[in-house]
Amino acid sequence: MYDLKTDSKFPYHYFISVGIKTMMSDSPGKMFIKHGPLKFTNDDVKRMQDASLMTKDKLFRTTNKEAMAMYGVEEITHAVWSMCIAAAANQCTVHHFSSDFQIEDDYWKEFVERANHNEFEREKLNNAIINKARGFI
Repeated sequence: MYDLKTDSKFPYHYFISVGIKTMMSDSPGKMFIKHGPLKFTNDDVKRMQDASLMTKDKLFRTTNKEAMAMYGVEEITHAVWSMCIAAAANQCTVHHFSSDFQIEDDYWKEFVERANHNEFEREKLNNAIINKARGFI
């Protein structure tokens, strides 16, 4: 999250975890949403980054738990880490999207479904990968 790029024009952020059906399934190779969407805003990202900076301060030592409590980001931090750990355990990818408007939860399932058949949607999905299995955690 510390390196997550934000833009004031796109204040809404979404993480989704995408899996691929195995050869033993009824539709091998098909992508599907495994976890998410996890929703947050630029303000959440800023507060998480500020909390992260507090833990690196050598003059005023602050634990992760204290910093998260000070900035009120315990819930979002745990949700992000939980998603990333679950994605790694399930051999999924995590994708980040930013938007200038709020997006309904149902959209993401449809988006991944379209990416199975539409090259443009698949490219957008692939460009949004922020981890590959264990790379993020």
